[in-house]
Order: sequence, then structure tokens, then C-alpha cells
Amino acid sequence: MVKSILFIPTGDKDHQSTMHRCYLHAEEFGENKILSKVIPIKRGKSNNSFYILFRYIQNLFTSVIHIPFYKVIIFHRRKDPFSLFLLFYSKIFRKKILYDFDDAIYMNQYFRMFDLMVKYSDSIICSNPYLASQVMHLNQNIEIISSPVDTENFFKRKVKNNNKFVIGWLGPGEDHYVYLKNLFDLLKINPNLKKYKLKLVSSLGSKKIFDLFSKLDDLEVDYGKKYWINFLEIPNEIKDFDVSVMPLISDKWSNGKQSMKLLESMAMEIPVIGSNIGYNKLIISNGWNGFLFDNQKQFNEKLEILYHNKKKRIAMGKNGRIFIHKNYSLKEINNKLSIFIDDILLNEK
Repeated sequence: MVKSILFIPTGDKDHQSTMHRCYLHAEEFGENKILSKVIPIKRGKSNNSFYILFRYIQNLFTSVIHIPFYKVIIFHRRKDPFSLFLLFYSKIFRKKILYDFDDAIYMNQYFRMFDLMVKYSDSIICSNPYLASQVMHLNQNIEIISSPVDTENFFKRKVKNNNKFVIGWLGPGEDHYVYLKNLFDLLKINPNLKKYKLKLVSSLGSKKIFDLFSKLDDLEVDYGKKYWINFLEIPNEIKDFDVSVMPLISDKWSNGKQSMKLLESMAMEIPVIGSNIGYNKLIISNGWNGFLFDNQKQFNEKLEILYHNKKKRIAMGKNGRIFIHKNYSLKEINNKLSIFIDDILLNEK
């Protein structure tokens, strides 16, 4: 079936979610000779309100020009008045409208913009069952499609012996401070911190994060880059992780996350340790491709197991990459999205 897809996201290539759920799909569609395009809201150097407004208006006019030429319009995480206008503008041309999101972004919305976008879209795509349950009252045409992992970019790494055992954490600094505070609380009871090194990718130069972990006198910490790095650079930053950790707190936002940090780590054959919360529970088979933990004691016990057992680390890593290839590779997830779009277009006739 001939189809054409236009993505209208809330960010650009520097926005991880936009990269995962728009650009990667658009590139894969292009490989399969399917017309697709992303119209981003470009991330600017200035946070001036007038400059931000200008970027949205620029995106509005570009979208208005392109919408008539595509059969399917996918709004990604958009919840602003311009998007609502574009949604109804698309309806004038009888386009199929999909709304896509991968976090609990409905928790922070103005004038019910998220609710309206979901309600008036033809179908909803979200990244996990919890998110689907939260919007079912607005629109029951929901498909759960995970974010893909680019297994070519997140390559099978060569395991090297580090001077110290590297505990890795992946995320955007202060935006996830609550999770880093949780990681601090987990580590502070460990009496053997001298043999570990914590690597953050990245603290983005946050003094708040530096002040937090500097309290752990025995722990060597690499705070990472002070600037935002490109998506393609992430694998080289995490390839020396001996373990990738994802401590969460039990709240509504955490339950809406898709655990991309762990999925991308698995793709590189890095063993993982994650809180027994939310999506972590769906992707970690405890003891096979990673470890789940419920408290400080369990976290440090799992850490010690991996520290002392290199064979276990290697086996977990290999199992993790097998799991990703089978369930989360870009080819696999893009095929699911393509089939879903085909079904929507067929039902139109």
C-alpha cells in the first residue's frame, strides 16, 4: 500500500524522544521507499519567549504547506494551540491523524491541550501499557508501540578491563535529579565504594549534582560532558560502562517511562540494574539480561555479584542484545508502526 507520513514533533534531533520516535522511523521508512518527513521545532540557543514563539510560528507555516501532500500526520508530544489548529487543518484535507507520546506529559498541560489533541486524533500511539491506561477515557483507538533502538548505532561493544568497575548512568543531568538523588542514597550505604567509579552521561555541568556526589568521599565520579551531546555520540560515551543502572521512584511519572537508558545499554551488551518499577519490570528478566531491585540492600548485592563475576556480566550482556534484536530493534518496531498505519488506511476505505 502506498502511504506517506509527516511527523510534527515538539523538538528536533537534539530531543531524544523526537529522535527515537520520529527521525529514526522517517529514515527507516525512507530505506523502504516510503515518503516521510519530519518538521521539527528547532532547538534554539535562546529561551527568550519571543524567540520560542517565533520557532512555533515558523513550524506552523511549514506544516501548513506540507500537510496537504501526506496521507498520515503524526503529532509527537505536541500540546499547544498551534498543534490543535494543525490537527483541525489536517481534517479539512481528510488526513489520518495519529497522536504519539512516550512520557506522562499529560501531567503538565495548559488549557487541556493534551486532552484535546488525544480526543480529536483518529488514533493514539503510546510507548507502554501504563500510558495507554491513562488516556483510554479520551480515545479508545490506542496502539502500544515502543520506541525503537538503533542497534547499528548502539553497537556490540568490545569488553575491556577498566581500572575500576564503572557504574554508568545515562540521562540529562538536573532534569532527572530526583533519580540521581535516589542513586546517591543507594550508594551511600556501600562500604566498598573505593573499587567503583560512577560515570554520569551526563551531569551537564550541574553544580547541584556535583555537590551531591562529592559527599561520597570514597567514590570516584566522572560527571561527563558539560554540554548536550548528539544522539549519535551516546554509544561512545557509555561503551565503558561495566553496568548501567536506572534507579526510579514509585510515582506516576516513573510508571510512564519506557526505560530507554536500559534498552540502549542492553543493545551494547552492557548488563543492567533497574528499580522494580514500571517498564523496568517488563524488560528485565531478573538474572538473565539484568537485575531488578526493591531496596538499598538488594541494589548493592546485585552490584557486588556483577563486580565479582565477569562471566555473569558477559552472559547478561549477550542476553540483553539478543532481547533487543528480537523485540526493540529499529527494523522490528518500524515494521509494527508500518503495519498499524496500513490497517488505519485500509479501514478508511
